Amino acid sequence: MFVFPKGLPHYHLNMDGKYPTIPVSAFGSANVGTVVLPKALFTSCIGKDVLAKSFKNPRARLK
Repeated sequence: MFVFPKGLPHYHLNMDGKYPTIPVSAFGSANVGTVVLPKALFTSCIGKDVLAKSFKNPRARLK
């Protein structure tokens, strides 16, 4: 089991092709809210160097 804080962008990848996985998500309330991914990434305190490596783009291309 993995627990992700509200608003934290994340993804899942099944690295083992032999065994299928079943994703399950649950929310702590009926009002889960919406997270706008570009705003969550590019207006956060994540360093430009980290974003450049994550997206495999030059730092100058990130705005």
